[in-house]
Amino acid sequence: MTPTYGSHPEPFIISDVTVSSVGQVPAFGWGGPSVLSYFATKKRITLKHMSWPCVVQRGGVVHRTRPGKRLLLRATQHHHYYPLEVLRLA
Repeated sequence: MTPTYGSHPEPFIISDVTVSSVGQVPAFGWGGPSVLSYFATKKRITLKHMSWPCVVQRGGVVHRTRPGKRLLLRATQHHHYYPLEVLRLA
């Protein structure tokens, strides 16, 4: 799957699909805003299918901490939740 937003979308492998809808799934897995709220405020994307589940990408993602430096997170530490409507098959 590949996100349909962002300047450099990276393809990823689906790890799971949530049972709950985008309005009920916490954006960060442990709490905080819902995926619906997160996409509305941070990505400026208004989701149309609020009852659809999210696709889960689990860990192993390289995150840049500063230009030229990277931090590889352990596979069990990090999850990304993507609404189905912002993804396409890679």
